[in-house]
Amino acid sequence: MKEIKIAGAGPSGLAAAINLAKAGYPVKVFERGRDCGCRFLGDMQGLENWSSKVDVCEDLKSMGLKINFDCDPFDKLTLTNGKEMLSVTFKKPFFYVVKRGTGAGFMDQGLKRQAIDLGVEILFGRTAREEDADIVATGPRAKNITGVDKGIVFETDMEDTAIVMADKEVASNGYSYMMVKKGYACLCTVLVHNFGAINVYFNKTKKAFQKLFDFKIKNEHNAGGVGSIFFNRDFEKEGRLYVGESAGLQDALGGFGIRSAITSGYIAAKSITDGSSYAKLVHARFDAYLKAGAVNRFLWDKSSSDNYRTLWKYAHGVKDYHKFMFEMYNYAPLQRLLYPLALRYAKINYSKAFNS
Repeated sequence: MKEIKIAGAGPSGLAAAINLAKAGYPVKVFERGRDCGCRFLGDMQGLENWSSKVDVCEDLKSMGLKINFDCDPFDKLTLTNGKEMLSVTFKKPFFYVVKRGTGAGFMDQGLKRQAIDLGVEILFGRTAREEDADIVATGPRAKNITGVDKGIVFETDMEDTAIVMADKEVASNGYSYMMVKKGYACLCTVLVHNFGAINVYFNKTKKAFQKLFDFKIKNEHNAGGVGSIFFNRDFEKEGRLYVGESAGLQDALGGFGIRSAITSGYIAAKSITDGSSYAKLVHARFDAYLKAGAVNRFLWDKSSSDNYRTLWKYAHGVKDYHKFMFEMYNYAPLQRLLYPLALRYAKINYSKAFNS
């Protein structure tokens, strides 16, 4: 069998490597970092569990992956505009929180171990030219950076919680969030514009959360990163398959991309083993999801004009939040009508998302 070369050892690249190795292919993964996940410093991130009726953990298992890393469910969420609070309970886990980086129990290390155990060769400190790779999984593209995440991870005495804050004063056109699990916490601000002010907005976020929730911070260190989306994407080019953020597979609203990244890696491996069209498979799987995300971003930005008051009022009237979120990410009829308008809006306001 032909040796498969993969550029990048993130979740999408490793998912592809694991499945190709299981099918008997020799696999080499080129990773410029010193280890898997080294671009993260213990960040807590969410495996979204609302866009599909299949639980994400079951989804991962169906894609040949083991849950050999910390993966904790959350079925409750606190929403706040900086003044009022709304507690939301979901009928099943809304998301699973994982840690990113080089520590024990972190997702990157769990996937790395699975790949190595199957005979995948990971070459750290090495890069592969894009044109030499069979699968490109190199993560965010510098020219397509459309989101910046700035924050801290720390130890705290606060009980397990997940909080999202929508307030223009602390995250203009973005949002802020805090997650706590077993005394380990992550507090971040996400911006989609005005990246140079990220430190200012994060300091405001930190003060706002401490004022509202009065928690202690111990052993803090920096966390965060960047994200990229783009709409005029090539999933397949000159025989190369693009997966994860290298393919623009990122939610345009919240930035949740791990599930999509892993799924695209699995699809890439399947297309190689089956001889099927990767581009056709990935379009079928993601087009509706990505279009829905573009409309959601458009509506979010428009609601920010009154500091999310309209959105806040609407949230109080939702009866089934899981059903609401599922419909938001499955290209409902209203989203189909709004998509052309949302796309024109994105071309003007998120021009980097159209520079592939």
